[in-house]
Amino acid sequence: MSFFVRLFTTATSVHAYRLSRLFFTHRENISNDLTLGSPAYPGVLYYFTVAIFFLTAVLIYRRWNQRPLSVEALARAQVVEDMKDAFIVCDSRFRFLDANQSARLLFPELNDLRPGEAIKDDEKLKKSGELQVQSGGRRRVYEVTHTHIRREGRGSGVCIILHDITEREKLLKQLYIQAAFDSLMNIYNRGAFFRLSALLVEEEKGCSYALLMIDVDYFKTVNDTYGHQCGDAVLKALGRILKESFGGENIVGRYGGEEMIALLKGFSPSQAHAAAEMLCKNIENTPVFYRNCIIRTTVSIGVGHSPAGQEHLLQDMLLQADQALYLAKSQGRNQACLHQAEEVSV
Repeated sequence: MSFFVRLFTTATSVHAYRLSRLFFTHRENISNDLTLGSPAYPGVLYYFTVAIFFLTAVLIYRRWNQRPLSVEALARAQVVEDMKDAFIVCDSRFRFLDANQSARLLFPELNDLRPGEAIKDDEKLKKSGELQVQSGGRRRVYEVTHTHIRREGRGSGVCIILHDITEREKLLKQLYIQAAFDSLMNIYNRGAFFRLSALLVEEEKGCSYALLMIDVDYFKTVNDTYGHQCGDAVLKALGRILKESFGGENIVGRYGGEEMIALLKGFSPSQAHAAAEMLCKNIENTPVFYRNCIIRTTVSIGVGHSPAGQEHLLQDMLLQADQALYLAKSQGRNQACLHQAEEVSV
């Protein structure tokens, strides 16, 4: 198609050139000979027709040759401009070249920049990954990706795309909470407790640790007397007290049923025992109000310990705490007992 258009255009161009020469050579004959011609001078109508064909050919050629590019450029511009993602084009030195409307709304300072000017705080855009941006009074999380533009094998620019992943982050956080936290007591579930505790004792080997095993006294009686919904209210209150008592780097969780567990960082045996006794008193002095009933509960606590300077094994501390808990219950409940290492006679 392009070959025939170019051939037709060339031919008509030659005739147009002849028309211009004859016009200046035979200007006096043009007015007397509008339609009839001679072998040397075909006539104005002939050349007028040739000129029309010439212009038509030029228009056809230009439209055929430019229309795909125009549509493509228009489509690209419209798609980029209508993108919800922020789209920024920079040169190889991360100097501003262009940006779509979403980017200008996200970073209003781009509206004042001309091509080639530096972007303020451009360091946050030079790294791929997650980026937090304060927009419209809300914190939004964006995923930053780079697409490098290469010309003749060399980098000449970069396209920066910021994709809003705020809702995805919220969903992931909700899924994490569902997977790691006990929905009733709002503390870590058993699996999450041991995973986090193992990481903590592995990373911080230079300090001591204490492990508390906590069991609610006569919890079955609460369920049998007031119903399981009341029992749930008691457990929920105990979870809140446990979190308030051991914040910071300590880890608290639900071991199972009415049993709770806590890993305390940097506690000596005497400090851990004192903290456990204080927890017993707090729970005893904090009644749970359920409908028209006032429920007072107590707990028994066993305390295991791992001193600084040695390998911390959660299973060993758990065994110690379990043995101490049995001792606390056998001695009357509502108290804390510290595991005592047995002396080995030689």
